[in-house]
Amino acid sequence: EEGFEKKILLEILDSISKSSSQCKIRIAAGDTKVVEKNTLGGIIISTSGIGAYHPNRPLGRKKFTENDSVLVSGNIGNHGMSIFLARNPENLFEGNVKSDCAPIIDLSEQAMAISKDIRIMRDPTRGGLGTVLNEFVHESDFGIEIDEEEVPVSSEVKTLSELFGFNYFHLPNEGMLVLVAAEKDSASILDAWKKLPEGKEAKRIGRVSSEYPGKVVLNMKSSGKKIIDMLGFDMLPRIC
Repeated sequence: EEGFEKKILLEILDSISKSSSQCKIRIAAGDTKVVEKNTLGGIIISTSGIGAYHPNRPLGRKKFTENDSVLVSGNIGNHGMSIFLARNPENLFEGNVKSDCAPIIDLSEQAMAISKDIRIMRDPTRGGLGTVLNEFVHESDFGIEIDEEEVPVSSEVKTLSELFGFNYFHLPNEGMLVLVAAEKDSASILDAWKKLPEGKEAKRIGRVSSEYPGKVVLNMKSSGKKIIDMLGFDMLPRIC
């Protein structure tokens, strides 16, 4: 918008350049439009991409089978919580909650290089892990069981979620991947992910099960079970 600070614009463009280089993506075209002041909240960037099918691209959720593994590449909820803290500086908190914002192309390529039996993979952004898992099994003959003890989440995000009433399963993430693949390939994918800086916290968090069709069920530390629903309302203003 009018009056947007040039220094910040150059920082953004530099970040775009570095990220596209890291992802081996060429920016082929670009255009800008200036609008009236106080209409955008600063700047909006819109992108379109053109790519090619990978030979081991995911087969789709209709290919789910019993005991397929559910993998996540890292700690959940960091991005959403870091944005919340940045927008609410009056909530004094001395900790190290940083956004996980990062390219996920290396995670994707490593997984597809290993397995021809990836069913589906997504970055759990808006709505978080809980919403994405529900979308995986919506109107399906299968459900997903996840184990609370196996879900990677930092102690800071856990503590802040309890303090401010958030469910970290619904906090957005930006630089992580959730994937469902054949059980036989899960250990190899995890090994490959853990060798990447963005995958060092990767975990197998659960499995596909026909016992709870269309549901996502959390096996709790207390030995009980709880259904994880889709995000019903925005806990934070839209950030992605």
